[in-house]
Amino acid sequence: MGRPHGQMGSRSVALLGAFMRRSCSVLALTVLLVPVAVPASRGLAGQSAPDFALKSIAGTNLRLSEYRGQVVLISFWAQWCNRCTEQLRMLSELQKRYGDANLRVLAVNIDPDEQTARDTAKRLGITVLHDVHQSVVREYDPSVLPFAVLVDPHGTVRHVHAGYRAEDAMAFADELAALILE
Repeated sequence: MGRPHGQMGSRSVALLGAFMRRSCSVLALTVLLVPVAVPASRGLAGQSAPDFALKSIAGTNLRLSEYRGQVVLISFWAQWCNRCTEQLRMLSELQKRYGDANLRVLAVNIDPDEQTARDTAKRLGITVLHDVHQSVVREYDPSVLPFAVLVDPHGTVRHVHAGYRAEDAMAFADELAALILE
């Protein structure tokens, strides 16, 4: 007598199980062998900071390499990012505290509208650059905003900070102080 419609025999079940195990093994191996896209930002620490030139809100063109010999903190931010605003306030305070000790904060705005960057520059008193074509942000490839890169006087990226929490302020201050004393 035949089996009711939709039921398999034990041999069919065994073959299906073997097929599924083999397929899952092949899939798992494929996933392990396929390169995963990792943001370039992960590999920045210890590397030369990618050089760039952008127009400041004040209207002058600035190039990162012009700041060799100084500690530079580059922050990528956007107006819609609440954490960015918090970080920029903290960076403004650090600029005031360490500006005479060779610290330069460069806040790179990625908004399409320059007015936001202009308002922030006036309010915080830091150097704001506008990345109109988003070429610099693509070069640094941040995983999240705000995204800060601390560059030593030789042009080497020493620290990378993705995101921001209020407790990060102490880490920024400690890292800056250590670099300034080197």
